[in-house]
Amino acid sequence: MRLMKIPALILKQLYTFGSLQNTSSGITFSLKNRLSDATLKDLRAVSIDGLRLSLDLVQLDLGDGKRTAAAAIGGQAPVPFPLRQVVRFEAAHSPLQPGEHEVEITVDTDPFGELTLKVRDTIAVAVKRLSVPLDKDDNYSPEIVRRRTAPMIFS
Repeated sequence: MRLMKIPALILKQLYTFGSLQNTSSGITFSLKNRLSDATLKDLRAVSIDGLRLSLDLVQLDLGDGKRTAAAAIGGQAPVPFPLRQVVRFEAAHSPLQPGEHEVEITVDTDPFGELTLKVRDTIAVAVKRLSVPLDKDDNYSPEIVRRRTAPMIFS
């Protein structure tokens, strides 16, 4: 088997920046194959901020309703990872604080060999958006005009 050395800058393109999010059951982030058809032969490690996650607590959503446990990948159960496929990682984990976090994934692939992807992604602070009051039925009524011209209070 021929192993390829993939520069870190190219490897980072597998990660979908902005995909790191808190969910009701933990955290999620996504990878998209932007390199070439491949097979995930073994998922060796997933870490967030240097903390290695138990692969028993990580699920992979392969799309089209297909899901697999991260711990099950390997040996006799490789996972096809064709070009343009998105794999969503879902991990049971306490919510991450807003701000920047380091995500690291180590996988054994065919044809690339072992790859370690290390990226930084951000959980954004929720921002309340301001909007101009609008009434689709009567946008010139005294009440809606008063609300539109009232001083805005920022909190």
